[in-house]
Amino acid sequence: MNLNDVIIKAAYWVTSAFTFYTLFRLYTLLFKEMRNIRLCILTFCVADVISSLQWHLYHNVISNISISLVMYVALTYNFKSKFGKRVLAGFGAYALFSLAETVVVGIFTLAGLDILHNEYYKLWGTAMSPLIAYVIISTTIQRLAIKELTYFKSRHTAFLGIIIFIIFGTGYVLPYIGSENLGHMFIGIVALIMIAIFLFAFMDAMVKESKERAVRTAFEMQNKLFSNELDMVKEYQYEIKTIRHNIDHHIQTLNDLLAKQEYESARNYAKGLTKVVNVDLAPIITSIPELDSILNLKIKQAHIMDIQVRSTVKVEEKCAIPPQAYISIIGNLMDNAIEAVDAIEEKDKRHLSVSVGVVKGAFFIEIMNSYWIEPVKEGEAYLSSKEEKRDHGIGLAHVRDIVEKRGGTLEIDDHFLGEKIFNVKVLMYNRA
Repeated sequence: MNLNDVIIKAAYWVTSAFTFYTLFRLYTLLFKEMRNIRLCILTFCVADVISSLQWHLYHNVISNISISLVMYVALTYNFKSKFGKRVLAGFGAYALFSLAETVVVGIFTLAGLDILHNEYYKLWGTAMSPLIAYVIISTTIQRLAIKELTYFKSRHTAFLGIIIFIIFGTGYVLPYIGSENLGHMFIGIVALIMIAIFLFAFMDAMVKESKERAVRTAFEMQNKLFSNELDMVKEYQYEIKTIRHNIDHHIQTLNDLLAKQEYESARNYAKGLTKVVNVDLAPIITSIPELDSILNLKIKQAHIMDIQVRSTVKVEEKCAIPPQAYISIIGNLMDNAIEAVDAIEEKDKRHLSVSVGVVKGAFFIEIMNSYWIEPVKEGEAYLSSKEEKRDHGIGLAHVRDIVEKRGGTLEIDDHFLGEKIFNVKVLMYNRA
């Protein structure tokens, strides 16, 4: 056996191992639960050895196809699933790799490269086939992984585009660089496979980090909301204790005035007491603590800024929507409303209203606010009036994304009833 034969066999072993790694990626996408990770890795390694020996020892097409199909279906038993899905997954996986081979043969033929008779191009095509399948599978995994990370989609799409360009661009250039040197070809195959695995591993790590950051942010937001809610409750308790502490003195004073028949003074004193006890003893309290927190927090912020708030909350059933979704929506819309009202100088026009309901299988939100500065609209999007756009929160575009992803509707009217009133209505199905 000469050196070229050794290189060719080594290259086929590498591409075979990569093929089964790609198959493993596909099965982790198709099946939710793995039985045993160690046994799974062992069986895929054994299948790789069988496949490679089959290529070296047998050259019967029907036999090779039959053995491959049996192995592809057998490997699905590493995952929990029904028999029908196993067979479908095994045959589908084989069809995907076969389709990739057909595409590679077509591309090489169009490029004028004799892939069927030239050992060099044949080996290179063998490496490109699982690479195409790997890119398709890994891209699908990536897109499914970020379905909850709306804000990350544009960057993710750009990164994926760059990665695919690098992989296939390198795959196109390397055969010409090798100058039909089998040693260079082997190095090129190994390098290309490693580049593909590394780039998608990098993307996996990036998505994982973004998910963890999103979870941390949501956790911190909830902690902040609960902390503010606790502070508000403490304030109410303190005010109630103060009133209870002084009530005896107030009653005694009223009794003295009445005893002296100073009715006018008693009446005026009683009117003054309404200001003393003018405290909202009933913050928003529903069966949904996260909803209570975000509403109480934003309403309190508005009150501090001397903005009149009218709130209506109606909860008739258990909320199935994840709190991150409605907290983001309410938080963003209330921030925008408060910002718009705060620009109004006339005190009697500084008002907003918020209505939230979980009734009859629906979750609805309606926020209305007066405004002085006309909203800037570009197409269907409303632009921030702030100089620093990144300080504008997640934006109406993100709200629309969340709502549409949940199959809901978002309606915006910036001249409600012909007045300078901004009205936003959100309606979503009350489901997970």
